Amino acid sequence: MSRFTDYLSLILLTGVCAFAGCAPDERMMLSDCDYGLYWADCGGNDYPIFGCDRGNGACRWFSGGETARGYAVADGAVTVRCPDGWPFSDFEPTDSLRERVVDQMNLLSTAPIARAGEHDLSVTFDLAPPFFSRCSAEGCIGSTFVPVQRLGSAIVVTFFGPNVRERWELEIVLGSTRGDWVARLYRTETRFRDSPIALTCGDSFGRQIITSGVLHLNTDDVANLDAFHGRLDVVEESSTVTFQF
Repeated sequence: MSRFTDYLSLILLTGVCAFAGCAPDERMMLSDCDYGLYWADCGGNDYPIFGCDRGNGACRWFSGGETARGYAVADGAVTVRCPDGWPFSDFEPTDSLRERVVDQMNLLSTAPIARAGEHDLSVTFDLAPPFFSRCSAEGCIGSTFVPVQRLGSAIVVTFFGPNVRERWELEIVLGSTRGDWVARLYRTETRFRDSPIALTCGDSFGRQIITSGVLHLNTDDVANLDAFHGRLDVVEESSTVTFQF
């Protein structure tokens, strides 16, 4: 979420509260937290807690137990498990938003996600530019990828399979030194939008966090994402899959 969107959400919330008399949300905005694709640290010293943005349905694990402004907090805290049902007693979004939340819960509710942890892949720096090339039909899995993007304290590259139902999200969590960098890969297979199958907690569409692989980067210059290229070799079902960007 951009800083502009954060402020817009705050303005709307303030306007609603002016009429409804609700207490202001004094939590940190996400943009002021240490955060990445599916995790955030907005302070606190409590157990990790699961929260989802009430406006856009983006879900994250908050490692210190303090969620960002505008996020609904799961009732079960660290015990939240999607198969157990809808975990928010005060968050009843529209059907489409609920579907997005459930989709993320099916991927993320197995264990808390943090800046670093059990899901990490190793990162190496191979500073030989000819070794890397842009993703192409011959050079990487799938048919296309979303350009490298900066997201808080992370860099994210999203790959899509040939049928656009398969999606791999590569998150590169930046550290203060090269040795502190980690990467993780989220794999999801989404249903077609006209599928008659109701999306409920516990269903299976190939969602998993892949934990076996090595990311090779050609630069640590995050100020120039156009020059940021790499190759990720992962082991999936006893075979090696290569992503290149």
